[in-house]
Amino acid sequence: MADWRPRLRKVLKERDLDMKAVSLGAGLNAAALQQILGGKEPKAATLLRILEYLQLSFDELMTGAVPSDKPKSVAVVGETAAGLWLEPDSWDEAKYPSRALCADALR
Repeated sequence: MADWRPRLRKVLKERDLDMKAVSLGAGLNAAALQQILGGKEPKAATLLRILEYLQLSFDELMTGAVPSDKPKSVAVVGETAAGLWLEPDSWDEAKYPSRALCADALR
């Protein structure tokens, strides 16, 4: 999990950003980012403020993966009724076909 500091340094370098400016822009003390990149463990709220200022997701920082613009979908099969779970072999497939559900619809 210690891999995120080099990623954060890389973002700062790519965007030609100053640590002090980012710290102040995130509403923190001027030395906050320098201390964090120097090894101080940040509180979650502090790290999230920095990420919000940089418009960087937590996942991007931790994994290096850039989020896709495509919505994620989940296959939904079957039905539930008043919390009743029906096993896949207990319903008529013709009556209840599989459908993709966009993850954004779940929010």
